[in-house]
Amino acid sequence: MPENFMTTNCSNELPVAKPRKWWKTCLRTLGLGVVAMVALGFLVVVFENWRGRRAWEAYRVEAESRGVVLQLSVTIPPLIPEGSNVAAIPMLSALFDYHSTTNGEVRWKDSNLVNRVQSVSAFVTKVFADSGPNANWYKGTTENLEAIQKNLLKQGGNLAASTEPSTPARTILTALDEFGTELSILEEGFKRPQVRFPAHYEEGFACLLPTLSVMKGFSRLSLLKSSAYLAEGKTDEAFNQVLFSLRCGEVVGTNPLLISALVQLAIDWGSVSGIYEGLVGHRWTDAQIQGFTTVLRQRDPYALLRQSMQLERAIANDFYDRSRRGFVKESLLDLGSPFQDLRMVPSAMLYQNQRRQNQFYDAINFDGVREHGLSTFSKDAGMEQLTNGFWPYRALSAMLAPGIQSCLKKTVRGRVTLDLAILACELERYRIAKGTYPETLAKLVPQFLKAIPHDAASGGALHYHREKNDRFVLYSVGSDLKDDLGDIGKDEAGDWTWRMPKSLN
Repeated sequence: MPENFMTTNCSNELPVAKPRKWWKTCLRTLGLGVVAMVALGFLVVVFENWRGRRAWEAYRVEAESRGVVLQLSVTIPPLIPEGSNVAAIPMLSALFDYHSTTNGEVRWKDSNLVNRVQSVSAFVTKVFADSGPNANWYKGTTENLEAIQKNLLKQGGNLAASTEPSTPARTILTALDEFGTELSILEEGFKRPQVRFPAHYEEGFACLLPTLSVMKGFSRLSLLKSSAYLAEGKTDEAFNQVLFSLRCGEVVGTNPLLISALVQLAIDWGSVSGIYEGLVGHRWTDAQIQGFTTVLRQRDPYALLRQSMQLERAIANDFYDRSRRGFVKESLLDLGSPFQDLRMVPSAMLYQNQRRQNQFYDAINFDGVREHGLSTFSKDAGMEQLTNGFWPYRALSAMLAPGIQSCLKKTVRGRVTLDLAILACELERYRIAKGTYPETLAKLVPQFLKAIPHDAASGGALHYHREKNDRFVLYSVGSDLKDDLGDIGKDEAGDWTWRMPKSLN
């Protein structure tokens, strides 16, 4: 045997393969799994986007077949001639003559005029700061003119420098002369028959904000003037100021948006408190009272809310459409986490939320609330559209529910406020004619009323009690639907009561 036999055979053997490291296998498998999951996720998103769009389109076709208007362009109030438009007067139109810079800053064309008009709200805030109870029919209080006089004198200027004694009413009327020009211009503008603010509707739900606080401020100023005129015995001037305040509310509510409807309710609340002051002091004449009731009977909070919801729905649909296209302003995306930028979410979420939100609008029973009060509005079919189902497909729309519930309650309370004010006016007319208040509300029919309004909160009858010393209590059972015998309760959770004040200022 050759000497190198073993060596030769060994050198010709095949090399042994090295074992593959286990972690490389795991990484490879994991990578393939991730790719598969991403692909599956992509397919799921594509499918859900298709399904969401199909669901929305099916709803849209069905809703439009019922006559529902979903497009913002169709819902925006049409333009009207400037000569007939209250909002065309420079003092109001200037509030909407602005543009936004690239960093979001708002710049008005006539900033001096805008600052002057907006100073009304700041003045009102200072005047009523720490002035104690103000005129409020619900709390049975009248305007605290002495406290307001002190606030005005603290602000300095000509009022504080004057050494001549002055009554609270005269001090207030002198101070309000500062805005006499603006009030006169607005009063003249109110003679125009129509209102259409040149709002930037593409900005969404807050497009009317520039004018709402201003109109509320002018309303508050006019009611303060009314209180001062009543204190001086000038009922004609006081009457005109209350009508001015009511007109402020009407102008705001003419442009149908939910926030403007709520501001009109707030202004009307204040105007009714102005009427209340004259009623409890027996200051108004029969003709003046009829002037108030003529305006109050023209108010329809339910129709206003329904009309506002239509535009609100259209703005919401425009919001969803813009979000899908990536054209929504950052101010409209301030919804908080996790919705800081809706442009980054799948369109399925936007389509499904849009569909649910519109279904909720459909389910609101306006007629039921008008006829039967708050008992008709509960967590029923409409609420189920927002509370059931896959959370991302109801997250945005579900934020709508508490606000709508609150708006419905405020609308019902607004209706109660108007009804109580009308009844109180007719009770005063009865007292003027008969010398005392009637034993029952039925005595007002038919000479003073065609029919007694029902309690808009409960759908039942309003409550009325004649008290001693030529006084009465008139009330609704309120939002809890319980008769608390006229007690407004803690935190105003009881009855909604029109009560004569314990004493007059």
